[in-house]
Amino acid sequence: MGETAQVVLIDHAQDSLRALDVAARLSIPLCEHVPDSARFVMQLDDDGLSIQPNQPDAPAPLRAEFVAGKAAWRRGQGELIVKAVNIRGRAPVSVLDATAGLGRDGFVLASHGFAVTLLERDPIVHALLADGIDRAQAHDATREIAASISLYQADLLTWEPDSDEKPDVIYLDPMFPQRRKSAKIKKEMALLQDLLREPSDERMLLERARQLANTKVVVKRPLKAEPLAGTKPSSQLRGRSTRFDVYPV
Repeated sequence: MGETAQVVLIDHAQDSLRALDVAARLSIPLCEHVPDSARFVMQLDDDGLSIQPNQPDAPAPLRAEFVAGKAAWRRGQGELIVKAVNIRGRAPVSVLDATAGLGRDGFVLASHGFAVTLLERDPIVHALLADGIDRAQAHDATREIAASISLYQADLLTWEPDSDEKPDVIYLDPMFPQRRKSAKIKKEMALLQDLLREPSDERMLLERARQLANTKVVVKRPLKAEPLAGTKPSSQLRGRSTRFDVYPV
C-alpha cells in the first residue's frame, strides 16, 4: 500500500471480533465514522470486505468476487489465458500467479483444473482476495475451485517456495505499464492504481519469474503495449484488447 494512502475500516456487519482482527492485521484504524483525512474506506458488511475512495463521487465498493456476476460467467469459458498457460500433454499444470491482484485470472485457471498458487504483496489487496476466496468456499458452485487455490502475501522478488518443486508456469499481470489514467481506464483499475505501491522493477520481475518457472513464463499485456522490460517473447496469443506473451525457460 502506498505510503500516502490512509485507510480506515468501518464495521457495517456488527461483527466486532472480526473487524478488530482485520484492523489489527492490516494496522489500520477501526472507526465508527469516516474521518475526512482518510483516502480510502474499507468496509466489512454482510457481503464481506470491500474498499472505495473517500470521496463524494466514489464508484461502487471494490471487492474480490468469484461467485456472482461476471466471475460466474467467466468460470468454464474457453479463455485465451487457458490456452497461453496450458502445456500440451501435461495435466494438471501448476501455475504461480505472482501478481494476483483480485485473483480473477487465477480463479479462471483454477476452474479449468490448473493447480494455482496466488501471490499478492499488498496487504490490503491480499485481505480483499482472502475474503473473496473464503466466501467462494462457502458456495457449492465454487467451493471445490476455491479450496484448490493457495494464497500467500508475498513479493515474487523475495518469495521462496515451500518446496524445491518449481511451478510449471509463472503468470504475470503487472498493474502499471501502459495503463495511464484516462477516461478509458476502468474505475476499478484506477482505484487499484491509486491504492497499490509502485510496481517492482520489470526486468527483475521477469528475470525472477524465469528463474523460478519450470517450463515458461506468461505475461499479460495490453494489446499495443511494449513487451515487459523490453524483452521480446518467443510467441504471443492475441485477443481483441489483450495479449499473452510467452517466455520459455
